[in-house]
Order: sequence, then C-alpha cells, then structure tokens
Amino acid sequence: MALNKPSYYFFLTVFILNCLYSGAQETEEEIVPGFFIDPLSPSPRIYHRIVWDPPDENAYDYEIIIQNINDSFDEYFRERTENFYIELSISPGSYRYSITAFDYLGRSGDTSDWIEFTVLPAYQPQIESFAPSSIFMDLRTERILDLSVINLLEDSIIIIKNDENELIPIRILMGRNRARLFFNDEKLVQGVYNIYIVNPGGLETRKGGLLVGYRKPMDIFYKLAWNPVIPIYGIMKDEYNSSFHFSGISFGFEIISSKRSSFNGGLELYASTYYLSPATKFEFNYDAIRNNFQNNYSAVSLSDFGINIALQKRFYYMMHAVTFRFGLGLSSLNGFGTLQGSEMPVHMNIGVTGLFLLYEIFHLEIGLNYTHYMAGDAFGLLKPKVGFVWKY
Repeated sequence: MALNKPSYYFFLTVFILNCLYSGAQETEEEIVPGFFIDPLSPSPRIYHRIVWDPPDENAYDYEIIIQNINDSFDEYFRERTENFYIELSISPGSYRYSITAFDYLGRSGDTSDWIEFTVLPAYQPQIESFAPSSIFMDLRTERILDLSVINLLEDSIIIIKNDENELIPIRILMGRNRARLFFNDEKLVQGVYNIYIVNPGGLETRKGGLLVGYRKPMDIFYKLAWNPVIPIYGIMKDEYNSSFHFSGISFGFEIISSKRSSFNGGLELYASTYYLSPATKFEFNYDAIRNNFQNNYSAVSLSDFGINIALQKRFYYMMHAVTFRFGLGLSSLNGFGTLQGSEMPVHMNIGVTGLFLLYEIFHLEIGLNYTHYMAGDAFGLLKPKVGFVWKY
C-alpha cells in the first residue's frame, strides 16, 4: 500500500494504531470461520462467520462485498468493519465475496480475488416419537429402535447418550422422516438416555426418556426333572455296586438375578425322591432284569429337601446358560429288607447343569449332581439330571 511521507505526528499515530491492532490480534486469533446459532432468537437463526487475513499491517479497516452468483452478480451485502471477520445471517444460495483494505486516511489498497461459497438450507429436526420406549435387556429380542422425525435428512446425525454412556448403533436404516437403529445386545448399558438429532447446519433437537433396563430384578425358574442315581461309595455302593438306578424325580424353584454380570447369582429350593433296589437297576439283559425282580431282597427310599446357592453364566442372548450349584439340606432315609432302618441325615451337594432354550420360556436342563450323605454309614451318590424348565 503506497503512503505519503509521514510527519512526526503521523509516525506516532501509526505506532499507536499498530499497538492497538497487535493487541486486538492476540485476543481475536482464536476466531475461525464457520457458523453458529443465535440462542436468543425466538426461531432458529444461523449466523455465518467469514474470516480473512489482514493483507497489510497498515490496514485500518476493511470493506467486504458479497454478491449473488447469477448472470448479473447482484450485490447482496456490503459493509465496512475494523475487524478481520464479519458475522451475518445469509439465505441459502451460492455467493462470492471480496475484501478491500483501507488505511487510516481512508485510502483503499488492493482488493482480494473473489472467493465463492455456498450456503445450504438448514432444517430444524423434531422427534415425533420413538418405539419401543423401553429396551429390556432380560428379553430375548432383536435390539431395534424406531424413530419418527420431522426433517430427518440423509446426513442427519443420531446420537443416543446420557451423562455417563453413549449407545452406538451397529447399523442405521434411514427413510423418509424415519430411522431404524440396530444395537449390539452385549454393548447395551442400563440407564435412561436422551435421543439427539443434529442436522447439517447445526440445527438439532432432543427427546429424553429412552429406558434401557430390566423388566424385573429376578428371573424365576420352575423345574421338574428325572433324577437317576449312581452309588459311588459307602453303604449304598456296598449294597448295589456302582449301578445305575433310574427311579428318581426332583422338583425345583430357583430365582436368579436378571441383571447382567459375569455370573448371575441366586438361590434354589429343591425336593427330590429316589428309590433304590435291585428292581430299579438298569440292565440290558432280560434275564438279569428278571433276576433282579425275583431277588428284590433290599430297598431304600430316599427323600431330599434343601437349598443351593446358584451361579449362572449366560450365553447367546440368554438363550442358554451353565449353572453351578452348591448347598446342603436334610434327607429322609428309610431302608427295607437287609437295609432295615430309618434316619434323617444332613446332606451336602454340588453340581452343574446346562440350560438350553426349547421355545420362548421353556428350556431343557441337563446336568450332574454329587451328594454326600452324613448318615450313620455315610455314602455318596451321583445324580444325572434331565429336566424341563419353565422360566417366568
């Protein structure tokens, strides 16, 4: 920029202006181009910020001219400012602008080249509804959330979060004012979430109240099972060897925590009854079966009642599970024939079962228990288990 020969006062004036300009640069260097929404406007109003680099250290102010890009390049906006940026609300369309610097005497310097830009229309989104309103993690179902949104665009951003967590969809299907979000079941976290929709241009909306949780704190299982027994030591093995006795049945009532964790804890109440005799031994040979019935010289009736602590590990969206149990109880033992007598010993047991979904709330349970009976003549039994379970 060409300037006349300055006087002493001119040099002083320029020095002061440069100091002021340098201070302004330090405070305004964080100003960047972009847009923002006026929070005080009764309706969403977007302001655009145009920023330029000072072309000359002696520049005092600037004139910005904005033109519509059309056949005649109509002037849209003109303004003088001492700042090196300007903020204004611009209607959607295609534009170009140029900057001219002026010194403190009002003389113009070089004018910048025309710079083109486009302002896209901004649409205010609005969430009409979402379904389901609650995602229950103890329900075996696909994790889908449907949104009905006014002014939902292909480039809209959907965010679901609260103060602690964010739910990130694994897939999003967008349609006309509708979106379907799919979630990974194992990544769901309990809580109440807000749904945010952010459209290009910065306009956004929010709707709260999406619950991710559990329908009930505990799962309840009613169980009926066939329980054969195998003596493995003690008086029962001495009497019947390690033979397989198929006459046993058990009933169970179990409550397990429904909240997700590495293992779900709970309690089981159980009652079972067994009958051991030569006639209940499993044999493949017909003559051996007939011989056992003819020589049915002893028998034992055994009933168990007790409580177990249960630890359950669930798999495949809670369709299957492995449960470990241990506990103790009281038994009623009645012997006949060569085992004549009765007593009520305490017993301890430990076992593991697998739970497999059959249909909806019905499961198959297969497992093995070991029970030690602290009778006058202690003995132990292995108890295979095949049962039917109803989950409430």
